[in-house]
Amino acid sequence: MAQIPTSMHGSKEGHTGYVYQRNGMTKPQIHSYVAKATCDPVFKDAYQHVQAGLETLSQIVDETVEKNWGASRGRSMTRSAAKKHGVILSKE
Repeated sequence: MAQIPTSMHGSKEGHTGYVYQRNGMTKPQIHSYVAKATCDPVFKDAYQHVQAGLETLSQIVDETVEKNWGASRGRSMTRSAAKKHGVILSKE
């Protein structure tokens, strides 16, 4: 359904992320399969976001990135703050 290029923080290594859609099943079969599937509570919110569709998921990711690392914070993240939050700042 979608693919997006990604890059590793702190290096020039690149990868591509993919979103797949199951083929060969009707929508009712897919919904039945999903309804029966168990999901670890740790991943439940993320799973529901994915089930909402690519557009909704993209919006949630954008909002999360902006909330945690966006310009709305009013200042740049320091190296010590980045380390505390597990963010690797590039040397550029």
